[in-house]
Amino acid sequence: MLPLLDALLFSGLWVAIAAPALVAAASIAFGGAPAPVPLAFAFTGTFAVYGLDRLRDRADDADRAPLRTAFVERHRSALLAATLVSGVTAAVCAFALGPRAVGLAAIAGGIGALHRRLKRRILVKGLYIAAVWLLVVLGAASLAAPPTRSALGWAAALLGPALFANAIAFTARDREGIVARVGRRQAMAAAVGWSAIGSLLGFAAPPDVRPLAAVPLATFLTLLRFRFDERYAPFVVDGALVVGALIAWGIG
Repeated sequence: MLPLLDALLFSGLWVAIAAPALVAAASIAFGGAPAPVPLAFAFTGTFAVYGLDRLRDRADDADRAPLRTAFVERHRSALLAATLVSGVTAAVCAFALGPRAVGLAAIAGGIGALHRRLKRRILVKGLYIAAVWLLVVLGAASLAAPPTRSALGWAAALLGPALFANAIAFTARDREGIVARVGRRQAMAAAVGWSAIGSLLGFAAPPDVRPLAAVPLATFLTLLRFRFDERYAPFVVDGALVVGALIAWGIG
């Protein structure tokens, strides 16, 4: 089973699954239903961005993520092909969805392409990572079910802290950015704190949007027992986004 787990985690497939799960949960919170094209757009776009990052960052990843680097080296051709197919599919979906989706794709793809430089220049890289995730998730969900301003704001208030906490946890694992200055313990305390804030905001959220609080709550619970293991971190912490979104989807 270990090779299958490595393929799921190190290819970027697992984190890519989190994107459409979150889009589906947000679509329901906005009063609509998950639509196939926005879900495909979120999945393929996320896989393409993360696949590109894994292929380009092999040298930098060799020390902090040796298992993932070895996987990418062994399956470089297959990952490159899957990344290209995903990128083309995401572009087709974006044009099918219209100008707003094309704009989302341009922003997310552009920041993804610049990620190698940005993470060296921006101390709190979790901020722009979480912001792009939030933009894509809420943007894609809005294409399926246009939300009210209140629903959009509350969805951002609930999902934003969870996505920020997720990004902080991975930054702490890799000892990048501000973590190199403040230390892993302080970074993880911040991640736990942000996920707790998102969870508590669920009590004040409107009933239709409240199920989204399952995402920060699932993130909070996983971060309490976080381990800096190369397989554990992506499986459990990214898994919290998937599980939380599915719970929100089921409740909604």
